[in-house]
Amino acid sequence: MNLKVTLTSWWCDWFHGGGIIKRDSADRINWQCAKCGRWADPVPVDVERMVVDQDIDAAMKEPK
Repeated sequence: MNLKVTLTSWWCDWFHGGGIIKRDSADRINWQCAKCGRWADPVPVDVERMVVDQDIDAAMKEPK
């Protein structure tokens, strides 16, 4: 990481404080700052798949 990217990320983390969780252009779940548009690190595809599978299993076990 270069200094500009590090400082931009730090500034956004400390002073912008809000954003939206959505899919990025590579269709990964990610967070985008509402003020400057900076993208955070995306959720790895294998972690996303594992969490979705766990949620589906939990939903199927719930009584109807």
